[in-house]
Amino acid sequence: MSELTVVSNDLAGSVKIADEVITNIAASATLEVKGVAGISRQLANDIAGKFGRRNSKKIKDLQKYQKGITLQVDGNVLKLSVAIVIHRNAKIPKVAQEVQAKIKNAVETMTGLTTEIVNIHVAGLVA
Repeated sequence: MSELTVVSNDLAGSVKIADEVITNIAASATLEVKGVAGISRQLANDIAGKFGRRNSKKIKDLQKYQKGITLQVDGNVLKLSVAIVIHRNAKIPKVAQEVQAKIKNAVETMTGLTTEIVNIHVAGLVA
């Protein structure tokens, strides 16, 4: 079962958002930026290498990284890391900054949660 982020909890009931929903919002926002060729699974592979493949709890945790997007939740504050592949002729700093702004805006607008950090990892270039 996926982790859930509590958005509100009051007399009317609670609102919880699955982590996958938040990472899907971030993925959609990322892919809208000109210069981004895709989202890389390299981040997942790097983390798998660090954890090793024998620890089943950590392997379960790795499922969160399969899309190349990691999410940490601390109350109503989010920290995201996204591994992207950029088109070869794009300006990397400009694309990375646009991705950060797009993700922050999309996640905060759609969820009401504060996005404190959006880390961008450029995992590759394509023609």
